Amino acid sequence: MPLISVRTDDVLNAERILSHLVRKDFKLLDMNKYPRGPQRAMGDWLWLDKWPDEVEVKRWYEELAANGQTLVLVNVEGCEEAFDAGVMPVPRDLAADELEAYAADVGPVLDALGGLTLKDLKEVAVLAMSEYGELTPASVTDLRRRLPMTARGLYQVDCRVPFYLPDSSLDDWLSVDGEIWRRNMSRRLRPKGLLFTGWPGTGKTMAAKYLARELGVPLYRLDLGSIFHRYVGDSEENMRRALAEADRAEPCVLLIDEVEKALKVDDDNAVASRILGSLLWWMQERESRVLVLMTTNDPQALPRELIREERLDGGIAFSYIKQLSHAQDFAESLLHSMENELEPGPLLRVLGEVKVRLRDLFSLNTMTPASITHIVHDLVRKDLVRS
Repeated sequence: MPLISVRTDDVLNAERILSHLVRKDFKLLDMNKYPRGPQRAMGDWLWLDKWPDEVEVKRWYEELAANGQTLVLVNVEGCEEAFDAGVMPVPRDLAADELEAYAADVGPVLDALGGLTLKDLKEVAVLAMSEYGELTPASVTDLRRRLPMTARGLYQVDCRVPFYLPDSSLDDWLSVDGEIWRRNMSRRLRPKGLLFTGWPGTGKTMAAKYLARELGVPLYRLDLGSIFHRYVGDSEENMRRALAEADRAEPCVLLIDEVEKALKVDDDNAVASRILGSLLWWMQERESRVLVLMTTNDPQALPRELIREERLDGGIAFSYIKQLSHAQDFAESLLHSMENELEPGPLLRVLGEVKVRLRDLFSLNTMTPASITHIVHDLVRKDLVRS
């Protein structure tokens, strides 16, 4: 292949990465030294980050092919003769070499650093050691939130949760499907995503944070409302860029919250139809390790093609808490999680009041983790003021 085009945000390390990928020595081509065209003295493997306007691409292509040479164009646009190889990946073993001075087991950390350049990898590692004293998936994920996202509508979510009691179905999924996804055992068998259904406050978004934290990877939120734009074609381009950046950040979890509100497709909304089409194609054809989590309050409002098999693997339903003892256990566990922040005296006093309040409200059959949390926090605040 005489001409190959690649894209990267790490031009400083382009030569090193290229040499590592093909196991050949690359060198930067100086066009000024070869005004008459490619020569054998240049070498067989070259790279270039700017194509001079006065140089004819077609002639170079033919002579490179005749000489058996390969020239890789890095971030050079508009060269139709070049084979587009897409985004240049950072080899995992090369990234591991950068981090081995900071952690004994870099495997889990590499998963949390997916999509970063070699330069950013090292900077995040140094910051993690400086601020946290260790290089772990949790410290890395927290630091990554400070890095700006380049795609409109894509945001990293803070997965730190002071208290959460996972649904048993979440742990069941993690024990089987989660292990296959985490270990990257088989691309064909790799889980693609889940649909979380349930009324507001039942814990769908918290479950997404819990899954991402347990998998040890960043959680990104795709805000479809920010994707839509008033100018023709901008919405589709925003969607393409957001999904491409999610691919580059693999492995990661991508959350699309309340998806039924943004993808309400009808005859009068051609843009939403095209956005849905782009999302469907990406969900079906992507090869990246991006686990898609969708939440909805109304699953009947979703297009059937969005949630069919091979796009999502299934769903988990979140419902109201149906037993008073479960609600009281949840409240008690929540109070115990606050012991590091408050003295035990106020918490013990509040526990009795919480149980009484829950008993009075339970007959309404609308008890959710969010409503219980609100009751507990409200009573703790009042007790602190009284005391």
